Amino acid sequence: MRNPKDHVQMLRCLLRIFQPDVRARLLFQIVQDFRHKTLDLKWASMFNDFEKFAGIMAEVDDVHIQGMLQGGDLIPSAGSLNYAYALKRIVRRGYSGLFTVELEGKADYRDVLDYFVKLRKQLA
Repeated sequence: MRNPKDHVQMLRCLLRIFQPDVRARLLFQIVQDFRHKTLDLKWASMFNDFEKFAGIMAEVDDVHIQGMLQGGDLIPSAGSLNYAYALKRIVRRGYSGLFTVELEGKADYRDVLDYFVKLRKQLA
């Protein structure tokens, strides 16, 4: 799903499954109902609610980064969240838990390694 409209359509289909009171809620509101929380940066980008997670980072078990490599950086395929900015904020708030990465599209193994080296330097 490269087209952001495809993501919106998929989300609409998923939300039909939920009860009506859940449909109007944003990602941040939905995760409040769960004991184990994942901050999915792509979804936070889609809903523009990354900043709302700052106050609950102590409750987050996993930060999931999903996007495409472009010009040496990982970018979301939906929304406009700057992942480098978001990851710096997460680390500065003391998060030291699990990070998972899901690449979309094509990426060479060396490009992925170079991205992680660059990211590690930025976060140090």
